[in-house]
Amino acid sequence: MDWRPIETAPKDGTRILLWPCSVAKKPQIDIGYWHQPANERFGGFWCTARRTPTPFLWMPLPENPPLEAPQNKERDDPSR
Repeated sequence: MDWRPIETAPKDGTRILLWPCSVAKKPQIDIGYWHQPANERFGGFWCTARRTPTPFLWMPLPENPPLEAPQNKERDDPSR
């Protein structure tokens, strides 16, 4: 997956990875989504956990890992 311009990000509430615009400090990737208030006069904004400055780039979230953890054959081998 590659980083994409923020202008192409989904604005339907889909959670995505966000790259902050400001790189003056050590940038940290954040997870967020576009929020559009019911009153469209106020415009929308990006909601993030870290209150990231206006994001510059975005990327889809990776797929979730499988529900079952892979088995450790050495640990589960009764002959050891």
